[in-house]
Amino acid sequence: MRLYLNRQFLEAAYAFGKVQTKYPAFHLVDQAAFYKAKSFENLRMHKAAKSVYEDAIKRYPQSDQKAKYHFQLMNIDYKEGKYTEAMSKYQNIAQKFGESDVKADADYVAGQIKFEQGLYQESVDLLAAILPGNANYFYARYTMGIAYSRLGKFDEAENCFRDITEQPVSNQSERDLQDAAKVKLGHIYFSGEKADIPAAAQMYGQVQPGSPVYDEGTASTRLRSVFSSALFSERIASAHTFILLSSSAFKSD
Repeated sequence: MRLYLNRQFLEAAYAFGKVQTKYPAFHLVDQAAFYKAKSFENLRMHKAAKSVYEDAIKRYPQSDQKAKYHFQLMNIDYKEGKYTEAMSKYQNIAQKFGESDVKADADYVAGQIKFEQGLYQESVDLLAAILPGNANYFYARYTMGIAYSRLGKFDEAENCFRDITEQPVSNQSERDLQDAAKVKLGHIYFSGEKADIPAAAQMYGQVQPGSPVYDEGTASTRLRSVFSSALFSERIASAHTFILLSSSAFKSD
């Protein structure tokens, strides 16, 4: 396991394979098969990984790793763009392993497939099952927010992005997604039928320099745009007041 954790995946695959060969009765041999296949996955040797998972399904039919074998096969199909095959495997997982821990992971992958196919409501329906605490929660909620935006359901999109901003983060990827969600909220507030300039400025202003979304024509640029718009509105209001006062003065003369 040390080799795997040190990301020495080729050596790890060999070591896990050795466990399978030399100690076939070992009580963790099914886990050795799983991590052997995962090592190949991490090396992008998908054909080898699939072969190990498929063999493990046959060799260890009573293993509690069985649901994971099936999910990883689905995930490889997703990575390779084989969406029809992946969704077929998803149906199998939903039917046979609906109560297992991998069901939420399968829901996530299926939701991403539906999103990439432009089936936004179906994507939302699948991703909605992923709850706080799940490792994919931030990613699921972000995809849901984009999907709702493309469906024109901006209130629902706002709720999804806000859910992300209100969750504690546990790693840099989640922090980056939280920044991205703040930018999306800023866009919603800025571009709505009744633009909420202060709320947009607040969201954009929370994204710090160094964030992946700070300089992509969103946070920093939009923040300047927000303040420019606010200043422009203020100047229009001042000009309107001046015209009214001047008009009154002219009439009184």
